[in-house]
Amino acid sequence: MTDPYEENPSSGRLVTILGKIPLFAGLSGEEYQLLLRVCRVDRYRAGEPVFAQGDVGLEMYVVLAGTVEIVGDEADTLHTMAPGDLFGEIALVSRVRRTAGARAGNDAVLLRIARQDIESLVGKAPRISYLVMRHTAEVLAERLIATNQKAGLYDKLDLARR
Repeated sequence: MTDPYEENPSSGRLVTILGKIPLFAGLSGEEYQLLLRVCRVDRYRAGEPVFAQGDVGLEMYVVLAGTVEIVGDEADTLHTMAPGDLFGEIALVSRVRRTAGARAGNDAVLLRIARQDIESLVGKAPRISYLVMRHTAEVLAERLIATNQKAGLYDKLDLARR
């Protein structure tokens, strides 16, 4: 079996991994290959920062192997991302500063996708851009709903009666 921590995973291995991630659901083999041409695979050692809170978000990441910790003001771990999870996805839809930092929880391999690269696919492969952005919007909506539920906003609005 191929080591997921290898320096340069083959495109076939990456397609297999991406095929299991909902963000990339519905892409054809050819579309995966086009997407991989604009993505980068980065390796991080345990504890190494991926980005800092306050950085301008220009890329989103998908955990291919290892873990990534999302950290707050005091470097407290807010959430741990595992293989298949994505983070920093707001960067695909808005150029805002990062609300949290990210660091490798242990040795990690990440797929980095830049906003400009997704935008560059619009003319070449609009279906890829559409699917990635649609799935990104779904992830953002799910996270907003979870936050609202945690804050009790749905209870206050009594949306269940609608």
